[in-house]
Amino acid sequence: MIKHLQYTDDTSDKFWQIEVTGNSHTVTFGRSGTSGQAKTKDFDTDEACLADAEKLVKEKTKKGYSENGTVNETVAARPKSVVQVSAKEIKENLARELKALIDEINYEGIIPFLEKYAKTHKDLLKKEIKTYSRWLGTDENEVASCVAFAVFDLSDTRNWDKLADALRSYHKLDKIKKVLDWAKPSWIGEYLLQFFRQWQRNGRSIYFHYNNLRKLEEWGHVSHDPELFALYLSIYSDGLDYICNDKVAYTRDLPLLFEYETSLHTTWIYKGSDAAAAWPKDLTVFWDVAFWRLLEEGKIEKEFLLTRVLEVQTKNWHNHLKAYLRKVLLRAGLEKEMVIKHQALFLPLLHSEQSSIVNFAIDSLKPYFAEKDLDLGEFLNWAEPVFMRAEMKGGVKALLIQLDAAIAKKTELKDRICGLVADVFMIPDLQLQERAAAFLIKHGKDAEVGEKLAMYASQMLGKVANELKTLMSQDASGEGSAVSADDTEEYIFNPITVKKLGEKIAYPETWNDILFHMGKTVKSDDTVDLEILLQSWVCKRGLFPPDYKEQLAPYIAQLDKYKSESWHRNFSKEFIPFLKNEDRVYKYERYNDSATYNIHTCSDLVILAQQRICDKVSLPFLSAPTHQPFWVDPVALAERVIAYEKVSQKINLTDLAVALSRMPRENTEEVTKKLPEIQDVALRELLSFALGNTTTIPQQKDPEWAGLWALVARTHRPNAVFHEFSASFGDVPFMAEPYRPGLQTKGKYRGKYNVTLGDYEKTEYLSDVLDIPFPKRPYVPYTFFYGKDMYTREEKKAWYIDGSDVTFMYNLMPQNTEALALLLASIYNRDEEFDYRQTPILLKHMLNSFYRLDPGSVIYLATSVFNKSKEARIMAGEVMIRSIEENRLPVDDMGSKLGMLINRHYAPANRMLNVFESIKDVSQKHNDALFKLLESILPEIRLSDNMPGNVKKVLELYYDLKHKLARPISPQVEIALNELEGLKLLQPIINKIKK
Repeated sequence: MIKHLQYTDDTSDKFWQIEVTGNSHTVTFGRSGTSGQAKTKDFDTDEACLADAEKLVKEKTKKGYSENGTVNETVAARPKSVVQVSAKEIKENLARELKALIDEINYEGIIPFLEKYAKTHKDLLKKEIKTYSRWLGTDENEVASCVAFAVFDLSDTRNWDKLADALRSYHKLDKIKKVLDWAKPSWIGEYLLQFFRQWQRNGRSIYFHYNNLRKLEEWGHVSHDPELFALYLSIYSDGLDYICNDKVAYTRDLPLLFEYETSLHTTWIYKGSDAAAAWPKDLTVFWDVAFWRLLEEGKIEKEFLLTRVLEVQTKNWHNHLKAYLRKVLLRAGLEKEMVIKHQALFLPLLHSEQSSIVNFAIDSLKPYFAEKDLDLGEFLNWAEPVFMRAEMKGGVKALLIQLDAAIAKKTELKDRICGLVADVFMIPDLQLQERAAAFLIKHGKDAEVGEKLAMYASQMLGKVANELKTLMSQDASGEGSAVSADDTEEYIFNPITVKKLGEKIAYPETWNDILFHMGKTVKSDDTVDLEILLQSWVCKRGLFPPDYKEQLAPYIAQLDKYKSESWHRNFSKEFIPFLKNEDRVYKYERYNDSATYNIHTCSDLVILAQQRICDKVSLPFLSAPTHQPFWVDPVALAERVIAYEKVSQKINLTDLAVALSRMPRENTEEVTKKLPEIQDVALRELLSFALGNTTTIPQQKDPEWAGLWALVARTHRPNAVFHEFSASFGDVPFMAEPYRPGLQTKGKYRGKYNVTLGDYEKTEYLSDVLDIPFPKRPYVPYTFFYGKDMYTREEKKAWYIDGSDVTFMYNLMPQNTEALALLLASIYNRDEEFDYRQTPILLKHMLNSFYRLDPGSVIYLATSVFNKSKEARIMAGEVMIRSIEENRLPVDDMGSKLGMLINRHYAPANRMLNVFESIKDVSQKHNDALFKLLESILPEIRLSDNMPGNVKKVLELYYDLKHKLARPISPQVEIALNELEGLKLLQPIINKIKK
């Protein structure tokens, strides 16, 4: 069965056809003259299919369809109320009328326009009004917004900030109200909440105010949402009189400021008005004035303020907001009766993570410890953790004074108080421990305190343990120590040679292995993974299946996402096109040569791989690592050179340089036997020199070969001077002699612009920053890695060195990292103020037992100890702990650098002290190393008008270790102490040291 029907009138010409085949039929429909659209439907039986088809035909016939296209008379007879208009004409008319409405700012025409289009053509109108989302002008925006109110849902309001502007329009508010009353949008409250959060998140000013919100509530277009009203009330800086005189504002909505987190602490007020003359001078924030006035006028009570502020302190809100509310409360005044009445609200604050909140609770309650109505026992229950918190030293000192007085009136709590005071010895602060010891000698004589003191004996500083010996249990070890009693090892700097050729690297052996390694390489930060992949590509071509490009497509797509990092950029921009075509060698422009040249060695290896594949050479790179993590076995290197010579393969000098830099002096006897098989005399002599068989450096005419010899010489003899390179390369850092400018800094100042000078002038010294001087870039052989990046750069120039770049450059020169450490210190650790996520990366490599802490690395490690990043400082502490265990930390050089940095105000000394606390008492050797560090630190600290902070803490640590280790004062420290004694603040601790 086939049925073809048509429908033709003044505005339409379309067809509809159905074809039945067995138990399915196909319907085709569309404009006449086109192929139309087809839909097929299946049925269980032929009869069911035919019945459905006949039903559809009848439906179409009723709508006016016929076989000859003439509209059915029944349909034609229907009366037409209006002339039919096409959809295109409707759209054009709507757009034209909307534009006229907005351009003419025709408020009166809005409702007639909406009555015409908003109900029958809502989607079309919505789409058209969205084209007016840009800024049009104040009045035009309001007209457009009125139309939007009628057709928008909440999801349509994104990026329509002008809606809030229209809702706050004072001079057109009555006209906007008429539209709102007609449209009745139910989403305005949600929109305003969403709008507030978005603008606040973006740091933008919000001009829709609380009074506007109240007006919308009065009209019935916004219901009372507590959070919404709290947020807008918090920023109503122009509404002081409104808030203080409107009962709904200060009774219903003001309490909400304590229920929802707002930014009321940053809402400033204009103080140039006449009314401001009556305000207290210290009121600067709007809510300072508002709370002060509401209290003065009796609109709110102090007790209300106290209870609400204390509740806020337990919420997970911004610390600045909580601190501001505490300030408001303290300004209002805390009467004794009110504090005692609500003492239970203060107690949970003692468990706060914020020390400022804990101190606030202590300061509020401590004056009343001796009062009868204050439950000191309950306070002690809550306060127990406080006595063990290092950051609460100030609060604990205040508690000791008040508890000393309270014991006299509440003697029944004496044992309980002394037990808590004994916990103070967990805090590594000499002055605090001495106060606690004096307190216990005066009040503590029970068994529980004795057992606690014995437990804490190893953590007592200086002579505190001796002073408390009579109070300790009999089984206490006197002064105690965190380290074993028989641990008396002294720290001596004596790095041992570590075997490097241990675990071999497993290269992919099958195509699946290669695919797996490709996936690993995509996201890996270890550039050795890339080198292994390149070797597989060059040497394992026989494993590649015919469809290998299709199999690699997903990995290539992933790799392209990670090309933002430099070595990935080299890989993706050069190797990805090659993977797809393999028709030529791809190179990319090295736009960041001014940042670092060594990183481009990665690109050199990628290019070399492309060349080998194009030339169908399957020999491995000379530099391909043989042992974890990146070492090249000398035997493997010699065998590769011999294999190259057998097929007359030219050696790439960059590839050779990487291999020599990674080659340790191991398996020397075995490889020396293979050297005679190498035909190239120059290469054979170079390898013999690299193995340590010879010490003579022959004259080199080719600068790249001179670079190779210098690379090998500096790798294995880092402190030597090589006069053979002085004539031609004397200006290249590290080539003829080590480049060691020492630790140099320069001042950092706050400045202001001087119009006369046309430049900024220094106004206030802030601190010193690291200032390693590098020479102007000389000609450096490309094969000499140590000198390639040692040159001066513009101070504000981008360096483009990412985390994986650090790892790759370290992999290039693992046996001598002095140049790399100097470069990275000048970038990442120049200013302690900046928190670079890359700083810990080189520190992680310093954990390797074979890492040599050269002078450049000592500068990097010392500056990392002061780093702003806690992660970097923790890693620096780990490096010091490990290197002390392995006797490879040069404590004299390290201590001298740390002392210089303290003296030059590079960063707060407490950061170094925190690192030292992690090292202290690890073992007797670690304590000895710390003591020797301090012996080198103290002579660098000079007495001056601008003394660095926390010098007293440094001296207290020296005093504690001196007492524990029973060490005498060295002559250089004696001189330093005599000078520092000129500062009155330091005299008590210096006197203790000298006793």
